[in-house]
Amino acid sequence: MGACLAADGAAHEGQRAGRTVWSWGGNGAGQLGVGDTLTRSVPVQVPFPEKEDGAFADIVAVAAGAGNVAHTMALDADGTVWAWGSNSQGQLGDGTRTGRRLPIRVLNENGEQPLRNIRAIAAASGGFPGPDSGSEGHSLALDSDGTVWAWGSNSNGQLGDGTTAGRLLPGRVLDETGLRPLENIVAIAANNRHSLALDAAGAVWAWGSNGHGQLGDGTRVRRTLPGRVQFPTDTDTDGGPPVRIVAIVSALYHILAQDSDGMLWSWGHNDRGQVGDGTMGSSLTDSSNDRLRPVAVRDSSGGEGLGRSQRIVAVAGGGRHSYALDAAGLVWAWGINIWGELGDNSGRDRAVPGYVLANADEFIAFDLHLMASIEGPASIPAENASAVYVAQQPDGALHFRIFDERGAKVIDLPEAGISDEKVRTLIRNRLANLWDREEFMVAEKRPVMTSIAAAVGYMRTLTDIVSIAGGAGHGLAVTSDGAIWGWGSNASGQLAVPGSSNRLTPVRAQLPAGEDGTPLLPVTIAAGNSHSVAIFAPAPRSLILEYDRLAEGVLTLIWQHSDGAEGVVLEQSTSLDLGSWTSVSPDTAGRKEVDLKAAGTLFFRLRKP
Repeated sequence: MGACLAADGAAHEGQRAGRTVWSWGGNGAGQLGVGDTLTRSVPVQVPFPEKEDGAFADIVAVAAGAGNVAHTMALDADGTVWAWGSNSQGQLGDGTRTGRRLPIRVLNENGEQPLRNIRAIAAASGGFPGPDSGSEGHSLALDSDGTVWAWGSNSNGQLGDGTTAGRLLPGRVLDETGLRPLENIVAIAANNRHSLALDAAGAVWAWGSNGHGQLGDGTRVRRTLPGRVQFPTDTDTDGGPPVRIVAIVSALYHILAQDSDGMLWSWGHNDRGQVGDGTMGSSLTDSSNDRLRPVAVRDSSGGEGLGRSQRIVAVAGGGRHSYALDAAGLVWAWGINIWGELGDNSGRDRAVPGYVLANADEFIAFDLHLMASIEGPASIPAENASAVYVAQQPDGALHFRIFDERGAKVIDLPEAGISDEKVRTLIRNRLANLWDREEFMVAEKRPVMTSIAAAVGYMRTLTDIVSIAGGAGHGLAVTSDGAIWGWGSNASGQLAVPGSSNRLTPVRAQLPAGEDGTPLLPVTIAAGNSHSVAIFAPAPRSLILEYDRLAEGVLTLIWQHSDGAEGVVLEQSTSLDLGSWTSVSPDTAGRKEVDLKAAGTLFFRLRKP
């Protein structure tokens, strides 16, 4: 029998030893679930009460509402749902409007028993600062039969039952006819006053608020019943099939989706470039640049889609910003950057994806500065300089500082793990190619290169990431070795670092440890408006990896803890190079096919340091 430690150190029976839930950040509505409303800048464990049958909670997924009236949800392995935090609109699904500071069970439509057979959850909270202020909140749950349940606020039809009447208990989302439940759903998403569902055929359905085109139907008209998102098709050109979507996420007023070919799509509000098509509006209240139907997310150069130039494995939506994780473990970000949401050390908005950089303390410097002499005093306006290289003139010589395309004093590396010498060569070559450009003419005279002898620095990209999450003003990422990095708003301690200052580049969160001091590794993360929540599991002492050949060049991976505990899927598994298999991210039990150039059945035991 296991015991959980709450914030006050008291033991709470009710959560199985193994996976535990921890939260940190803002807590005004009790969304941390620890029994009070005190803000925390370090993770605190959420105590779950014992269930009706005496069993312990075994949480496998969490969701955080990203609004001022936030609530948090947790999915139990037995298919029931827990919730806590704000309940002003009945979003906790317990039949009341009473806020809860500790987890309670979401009830079924009759309010007599817990809601059961649930396999996915989504928490949506309104009440963002500024023009999005308000008091909204609703919740979604997907059951094992492929139908969707919804409860809470319904001011814009976001519950999908054909009305605008709120619900204190779950009710079924209906289909577009309003005559039967929406069926064959495999994924759900929700945010401020709107909801989405993905069906087994790859179609996306949306309902609720549509003031910014977030329903993707070409209009701004709200829907109280689901309508199909209108993706571009190849029908007019080559008779090909329509776009087939495999993943969806929702941000404040815009949506992200990935299709079966890996392409990223987005639609909805685009005032700060959060759609990622290379455009943005003129202000936070500008809706003229909204995308009422899906458009392709561009790559960093504004060219072909990000999903084509990079293999994207996960996406996340924030407030007015977006994230994508590629197969190389790098994070891309675009949209608003007022609090450092993009993690690129610039504070400037982006309308196309760019890398999230490493921590600012990892700034790397070396001697490499072009110096040039010129006859007489001169200056070069920054607006006439290269977007990458900006010329300055201290002490009568032209010193070149290295800037990236956003104007920050860094350079984005073209590849991860690049050597310092390669960076030197890269900069030398680029500067040499730029030297004869007319932008560097001063009084019709060209500067003369005299030497390379000053300091230039750059910052590396954040690397080795296996999962991401986006909050209203902050981002979170988990590395393959179990660290959590956060950036952006930290006003309420949602980054789990000392102080309350915003961070323009990622900082490493303070993580909890087990009762015996055993390190805990994050399994799942979620980010809300001003709080963060994660599931942790004890770090395995050793692993048993089993490769069972299924077909030529394709093997199935099975592994378990050496002590016999249930197995979890290894996130990074692309070769038989044991040196690259030293870190894991616990997730769920099961198998995973990997492309390996080997045969037979092989057994390995790896011991974590």
